[in-house]
Amino acid sequence: MLATSYILGWCLGGLSLSMMIPAFFALSVGEKPQAMAFMNSSVALFFLAGGLIFALHQEKLSIGRRQQLLIVVGVWFLLPLGAAMPYYLTGHVSTFASAYFEAVSGFTTTGSSLVSNLSDIPKSILLWRSLLQWMGGLTTLLMLSFIIGRIMGVELFGRDTRSIIHSNSGSSMDLENTVATILPLYTGLTTLCFVLLLLFDIPVFDAFCLSLSTLSTGGYMPRAGSISLYGSPLAELTLAIFMFLGAVSIIWVKAVVDRNWTIMSRTNEPLRIAFVILLLGLTFAVLILAKSTSPGLLSIVLSLTTGIAAAASLITTSGFVFGNPDQLVLPYLLLLVAAIVGGGRYSTAGGLKFSRILTMLDLSGRELQNLLYPHGIHPTVYGSKNRDRDVRRSIWSIFSITMLFLVFMMMVLSYMGVPLNAALLVSVSSFSNFGPAYDLVRPEHGEVFPTIAEMGTKAQLVLCVGMIVGRVETLVILGLLNLAIWRK
Repeated sequence: MLATSYILGWCLGGLSLSMMIPAFFALSVGEKPQAMAFMNSSVALFFLAGGLIFALHQEKLSIGRRQQLLIVVGVWFLLPLGAAMPYYLTGHVSTFASAYFEAVSGFTTTGSSLVSNLSDIPKSILLWRSLLQWMGGLTTLLMLSFIIGRIMGVELFGRDTRSIIHSNSGSSMDLENTVATILPLYTGLTTLCFVLLLLFDIPVFDAFCLSLSTLSTGGYMPRAGSISLYGSPLAELTLAIFMFLGAVSIIWVKAVVDRNWTIMSRTNEPLRIAFVILLLGLTFAVLILAKSTSPGLLSIVLSLTTGIAAAASLITTSGFVFGNPDQLVLPYLLLLVAAIVGGGRYSTAGGLKFSRILTMLDLSGRELQNLLYPHGIHPTVYGSKNRDRDVRRSIWSIFSITMLFLVFMMMVLSYMGVPLNAALLVSVSSFSNFGPAYDLVRPEHGEVFPTIAEMGTKAQLVLCVGMIVGRVETLVILGLLNLAIWRK
């Protein structure tokens, strides 16, 4: 517990310092009540974090498997409690439970919100929402690389992480090396996205918020409406590119930056995701163009940029809205499948992950071949490397447990009065950290699909659990509940 408290102290300290960004911004735009709320929250968390750090910094701390489990769960369940304080103190929401929902949704990069009218939200709160998503995306990458793969005893994310994330000695992953590798890359890509959006005529505040939400595949908008209201096709393509980079393995992105062709050649998952985005984007473009009242070269170009950006938003579980909602109505089933599949492994995207779905399809085909040709040899290969038995077993375990968890979550929400179809989609979108998927479908069903605010506090807390479980992986939660891990 000492090691867990010490690490959580540093995490709370980082959260406390980050609150000063919207605090100073609020002062600069004349939002004094919001500035005081952020400062008071920051000071309270700073003293709590300082107490934990100074009380334990001289202790001999060891981080074993139990401590790793507690750190993962503690970070995702407890940090949103601190992040919720500004929401509550500013009166952004009426109850602390609602503030906690907003904080969990932002920190897990889900993107759901209880507030529908963004024009009523102060700019400092909009900035905090986007900043919280950015920090959640960074935390996701650090947790995946440093802890989650080690907790389960199998390489859930592949052996290609060793040559980039592991220490120079080739031993276990080191937290400092992990941060030193991921933080500059993540920050640099965010900065590049921000600069490009500025060049393509997006206002400074909007460009900053969008760049924070894009690479984290969070989907929070700084204003009401769709991205297309900015009238910049190049900005739409920029967002599509950076959503793609956020939804593919950061190991692959690092290899591209370093021009490490060996690492790049070990997986074709990013190319497959890009192919699906382009194919779906062309389909969307045709549908948009078919409803255009003035077809021409400009309409074709705008349809292509909007279609590709909309496809990237869907496949990467970001949830940005592109184009006119009347031009592109996304089917319920398409959103459901996209939310379940999700983005790439070792990324900020949600879902079961693209590679796992492909591996399960490959395994199913192999089993079918074994039935047809029982004496044949059919090796299972994905991404130019054989899948060992532990990895295959972990993938099927994750899929089975995920389906059971979603069914249980749907039943609980239905018991609370949420219609069955709505409960299914909101459960999947929350677990897959693709909150806007529910909001995209809901208007088509009118009063049958209630808003998340109308579902009530208990349902919102259930969705919070779903968002967190989806972010930390179901096997980690089961590991925490495994009594064998807690026995000496």
